[in-house]
Amino acid sequence: MLGRYGGALFGIDYPYEGLAEQVGTIVLGIGTVVLSIGLILEWKRLLQVVDSSARKALDMMKESGFGLDDSRLWVGIDPMLDNLGKSYPADDEFAILLHTGTVYGTKSGGLYQTIIHEMSHVYLFQKKHPSHIERTFEEVYDPIVERLPESGRRGPFEPSCYTP
Repeated sequence: MLGRYGGALFGIDYPYEGLAEQVGTIVLGIGTVVLSIGLILEWKRLLQVVDSSARKALDMMKESGFGLDDSRLWVGIDPMLDNLGKSYPADDEFAILLHTGTVYGTKSGGLYQTIIHEMSHVYLFQKKHPSHIERTFEEVYDPIVERLPESGRRGPFEPSCYTP
C-alpha cells in the first residue's frame, strides 16, 4: 500500500517498500497493545473516580442544605445505560446508576453535575416530595395511557431517571 502512495505521489517505486510496511505493522500492533493495557488500568481507576466524586457531591449537597441519608444510597456504573444517569428507589434504599461516558465526558456538565442532578432526585424521594411519589405519576400517566391505542402502550410509567 505504501508503494502505491509513493508511486502515485512521486511517480517512482518506494524503496524498501516491504520493510516500511512491516515496521508500520509492528508499530500498529505495539500501539494496540499499549492502548489496551491503558484502558484496562483506567477501568480499574474508574470506580475510585466515581466513589470520590460521589463523596464530594454528598458534601456539596450537605453544605447547600440538602443533605442525604447516604447510608441508604448506592452509586453504580452501568455501561449499557441509555442516558447519562438515573436514580430510583429500591425498597428503603436508593440507587444512582451512571453511564461510563459521564465519568470523563463533558457532555451536559460531566460527572459532578450528573451525580448532583441524580442526588437531587434522591433528596426529593427521601423527603417524599409530591413530584417524586408514584401516585403522582399514576394520576398524570393513567389518563393519558387510557387514550392511547393498545399498540402505543408501554406498560407502567417509567420515567428514565426514576425507575430501573
